[in-house]
Amino acid sequence: MIIARFAMTVSIQTGKWARRYGGKESMIISLSEGSIVSDALMEMSMPMDKIGVILRNGKPVSKSAALHDKDKLELLQLIIGG
Repeated sequence: MIIARFAMTVSIQTGKWARRYGGKESMIISLSEGSIVSDALMEMSMPMDKIGVILRNGKPVSKSAALHDKDKLELLQLIIGG
């Protein structure tokens, strides 16, 4: 039996654009120690291909970046055009 231990909370902000895809504007999630950004993104109910930039505590990060307790993720919409 595997028991998940929730050792940290992470807040995620997206903005109103996420509602278009079934996501939420903001949420707070609990994750186990050692989680990375992609683990947090799996909790979102929206297509990942709509995310353009991921900020952790105001700085750009990749999906493989480590997370820590009380981190704040901000997801910016992918914008295409010219």
